[in-house]
Amino acid sequence: MKRVLGDLEGIDELQPMATALAAAFDELDTATKWIMEHGLADPRDALAGATPYLELLGLTAGGWLMARQALAARAEIAEGAAAGTDYLEAKVTTARYFCEQVLPKVHSLTPAVTAGHSILYEIDAEALASS
Repeated sequence: MKRVLGDLEGIDELQPMATALAAAFDELDTATKWIMEHGLADPRDALAGATPYLELLGLTAGGWLMARQALAARAEIAEGAAAGTDYLEAKVTTARYFCEQVLPKVHSLTPAVTAGHSILYEIDAEALASS
């Protein structure tokens, strides 16, 4: 996925997208390494962080796909697409929006991935039962 960063180089309009993607890739690397290290030692740690990890992965993959979409649209425009230029420009704008406005959510997910499982066991089932 990181190869797309090289494809985005030199396209001024898409540099904020590249910056956001690079940061998302870093978050995903950090979370993945933590899951592999701690989750192998105690699977409860991996399970406790699974939901935010999958959200982080999904957002990052979404940003990667949106960047590829923007690059494909830019290539068609550069080749002189006779029809659909507005549609292609909208694709670029949509990809930029996702990467600049939605993708930064990944920064809030890594702490939940790496928090571990201990807090999940601080309240026993009886305390959660209604009276």
